[in-house]
Amino acid sequence: MNDSEKLPVNGTQSQEEEKKSRLILLLDSKFFVTVIGGILLALFSNMWQTYWKNLEYARDLRETKYALMSNFSDDYSRALHAGIEMMLRRNWLLDKTNKTKEYYDFRGYEETRTVYEAYESKLQTIRSPDSYFAQSKGLFTSTELSDQAVKADKLCYTFFAASPKVESKQLIKRYFEAAEECKKFIELMAKEIRQESQKNERWWLW
Repeated sequence: MNDSEKLPVNGTQSQEEEKKSRLILLLDSKFFVTVIGGILLALFSNMWQTYWKNLEYARDLRETKYALMSNFSDDYSRALHAGIEMMLRRNWLLDKTNKTKEYYDFRGYEETRTVYEAYESKLQTIRSPDSYFAQSKGLFTSTELSDQAVKADKLCYTFFAASPKVESKQLIKRYFEAAEECKKFIELMAKEIRQESQKNERWWLW
């Protein structure tokens, strides 16, 4: 092989070395560092903002869930109590033979009517349990909780929709059944909130 045939090879090697040199200079240049650094900084900043937004959303959602649980814990018991007191007196008042008798709290017929009307008015000012069950479906993700909401809602409806024909003993039975299922509903809400709190704590530790 003569010298004329080797020149192209040497020329190619020189070109490759020149390209490498230019690449090294480019990578080492302030312009490259500034541009790449800016891109990386923008990406990191965007990821950090997204991370914090997700944390804030999770926190707000958890607080909304907690508020629902807290309010329901108070309202369901007040509603059931007002309901049972109202309906027991309603049944007693409908018995005309009681006009000359005293109710179990030693009040007379007319005074008992006044108390009945007071409980009826009070019940209308309390948020109904069924609205809480409906709201929970859009906040909580647990299938178990969703099923419990349906069950509790059904028993609460059976209690509050009881007609005067339902005897007092049956009313009391329905009252305790509804109360028990509402308590289970609260326990499942607390369980999901607690699990989410623990999950967020692990994110912080990570």
